[in-house]
Amino acid sequence: MRTEAKARIALAVTFVLGVAVGAFAVATLLRPPRPVPDRASAKGELPRFVREMERYLRLHDDAQRAALRPLLMSTDSLNRETVDRAQEAMREGLLQLRARALPLLDATQVHRLDQFIDRKAVDGRSRPAPGPPSGGSNGRP
Repeated sequence: MRTEAKARIALAVTFVLGVAVGAFAVATLLRPPRPVPDRASAKGELPRFVREMERYLRLHDDAQRAALRPLLMSTDSLNRETVDRAQEAMREGLLQLRARALPLLDATQVHRLDQFIDRKAVDGRSRPAPGPPSGGSNGRP
């Protein structure tokens, strides 16, 4: 086989391998992350905070783990209660905003605000509201 033919075959194989690796990389990046439970599940799975702290601290042995785990579990509960209270306070703030801003908003904007507040109540995280980008129209007819 001539050198030129071998070079073309090598380039073609490299191209095919590159496309395959790129496809797998894109699929991995676009795949949604696995949900990680924040609290212990029915299977006895530890809360994420406890798992991460045990991994971060690099505990020496099971005795140290057994001594620290109750402290980590109570801290996790305290943290969760703090987050829950903060989320409820943020929801109350949004409801106050809605009441004060109601005279200034049209029906579409009120509906968008209500959807935002409902999403916050469900998962505690804000996500962009559906619809046109914020730099566009103000939603008035």
